[in-house]
Amino acid sequence: MTKSSGHARSTAGPTVSRRALLTGAAAGVFMGPWKHVRVYAAATDKPIKIGLTTDASGQFGASGQSERRGMILAMEEANAKGGVLGRKLTFVWQDTETTPATGSRVAERFITREQVAFVVGAVQSGVANAISQVCQKYGVVYFNTNSSSTTESAKDCHRTKFVWDGNGTNFAHAIVKNAIRTSGKNWVLLTNDYVWGHQTSKATRVLAEANGASGSS
Repeated sequence: MTKSSGHARSTAGPTVSRRALLTGAAAGVFMGPWKHVRVYAAATDKPIKIGLTTDASGQFGASGQSERRGMILAMEEANAKGGVLGRKLTFVWQDTETTPATGSRVAERFITREQVAFVVGAVQSGVANAISQVCQKYGVVYFNTNSSSTTESAKDCHRTKFVWDGNGTNFAHAIVKNAIRTSGKNWVLLTNDYVWGHQTSKATRVLAEANGASGSS
């Protein structure tokens, strides 16, 4: 028989203080993927810079420029009323060319060089996905204003991306029954050859067939 030494020995490993835990968490937030976030709660009169990622060329150049003009008008109206929380809004813009690779480069430039607080825009869903991946990387909030593939708010959604446009499935639910009633049950589906077109065509076909239509695409 051996005698106890009278000293308790812990086998749970080293302990971490609350201060160290909170300090480490804060470092992870502000020095990790969120280190490029430029908007803080502290009082300041520094303008809030927004990066506009809208097309001026490519398939959706016309739509992108209409959207850009609407964004600028909204910012001008907000500034005329004193801005947001007392801060004026300013912006930078660059053509994303309806091309995912260009969208990625523009978003990277806006965040790392222009130091924007938010990124807003994109019409084509492939471009929107590319922009959102860059924003996710840096922890910058991205507002996807006008991309309608279901993947944007599902499979390709990120914690920093907000999507408010309806998707192709929503639109199909809104129009299919009435289209069958007014135009007949023989359909031909023509669509764009990228993710939005594929998803919308698939959703439309399912709903059309469920309501008695048939045809080809």
